[in-house]
Amino acid sequence: MKKLFTILTILTLAISCSTNQHISVSQIGLVNLENYAVKSTADLPYNYNYMVFTNQSDFDATFGIATSGNINITYPSFNGQTVVACVAQPSTNKVTIHFDKAEVVGKEMNVYCTTNETSEQIKNATIPAVATVPKVLNITKVVFYTNGEKVMSKPVEFENPRIKEANAVKENNKEDAKPVVLKRTMRRPAVI
Repeated sequence: MKKLFTILTILTLAISCSTNQHISVSQIGLVNLENYAVKSTADLPYNYNYMVFTNQSDFDATFGIATSGNINITYPSFNGQTVVACVAQPSTNKVTIHFDKAEVVGKEMNVYCTTNETSEQIKNATIPAVATVPKVLNITKVVFYTNGEKVMSKPVEFENPRIKEANAVKENNKEDAKPVVLKRTMRRPAVI
């Protein structure tokens, strides 16, 4: 009876371990940000340039606040958010870009946007779309879809604040540390 029970247990475990595990799709909140402009120093090699920002300094190096229009600015909080962006190259045609939704599938975040370019002439302008998504620490890449087609994926690395803080402490300790000189002394044998 024990042998039969053992065989059934092993068989059950083997079957449960070999079944395909389905990776579920989870919709996450996406908020489009308004009134941001691309700085002139930004590198825009493609017609549409897709970007992911996980820290304030990289974001500030690429984007500034637009000087015209309604100045209602929502600032991203990089403690709990990641910023995704799509920037069109400067054009005299009217270009619109809008982020539609974001979802997490396993270790990937899929971000969907819609682009449209018309022949309506405007002043030469760089058109950005900027949005925030919740920070999901276990993702390794962001995959961008435009008008339903996969266009680009970007690797993502998040800095762990505890590791960053520990590295800063180590750096400070290296600067303040003084060499320790150990003296060797001879001890007399114990007399009993």
